[in-house]
Amino acid sequence: MLSPTQVAAINDRPDDFLLLEILPAMNWKLPVTLNEPQGETINVCIVDCETTGLDAKLDEIIELGFVLLSVDISNGNIVSVERMGAYYNEPKAPIDDDITRITGITDSDVKGHSITMDIISSVFKDADLIIAHNAKFDRSFIDNHINALGYSALSIPWACSIKDVDWRTLGYESNALGYLAFKQGYFFKAHRACEDCLATAFVLHEESTAMQRIVKAYTTPISDLRVNSRFEAKDALKGLGCSWDGQRRQWHKVIAGNQNEIDDEIKSLKTADSVGKINVEVLTCSPFTRYASE
Repeated sequence: MLSPTQVAAINDRPDDFLLLEILPAMNWKLPVTLNEPQGETINVCIVDCETTGLDAKLDEIIELGFVLLSVDISNGNIVSVERMGAYYNEPKAPIDDDITRITGITDSDVKGHSITMDIISSVFKDADLIIAHNAKFDRSFIDNHINALGYSALSIPWACSIKDVDWRTLGYESNALGYLAFKQGYFFKAHRACEDCLATAFVLHEESTAMQRIVKAYTTPISDLRVNSRFEAKDALKGLGCSWDGQRRQWHKVIAGNQNEIDDEIKSLKTADSVGKINVEVLTCSPFTRYASE
């Protein structure tokens, strides 16, 4: 609560203060309609995983959250939010204290809970597209969890609300979820799966251009630009959005675009080495393997 002195100071100098509101999405009563559809709609499932660590090969999911949306692909507007939920999963080993400190999830919270294939099927059964805020992270954990259950990865395309949107061109200095909400005038409790999904949904609701770009990435042919370069170009390539493929030992960048956009991206990548010793091979990607572990 604000003290009378603080209230008086705000009234006297309102330009010296910034007011943040709890994210309205936290109080949504589902289903909720946000916009009238103007064109074709698709079902989008926003997901988030809380995990025991960062390595999907060694660590495990302890909470899976989701929010199911209907999105107008003509303008990126979220038409409606249909359902949401979160599920605990008990890992093999006790949850590290640092993970509990970050997420608030304890061993007693997850005890006796498991995310079965039936649960996963129910979460994603209506989804045409899966979105995560850092899809490579969340997909790797979900795929590995499904594989551990004895099933193949889901045959649903993935998109990323970080990689598929250049937030800087929309006036944001960072793509961190908390910062995006902050710039829009809101705050939320981070590092809980369902809250993070709602935050992602609301940020994309407020910034429909970002959702348009995600949908474009989903509906546009995808290319994997494989870069052969000198070691000296590594920092510049990373700065241009490339990721390191440890198995193939080369930098690469996955983009969605037509031939002109591919050509422009290749020209940009070749600026990473002033000597000009960069070759780029273009590989066509399946939308169903996008953001899958390499």
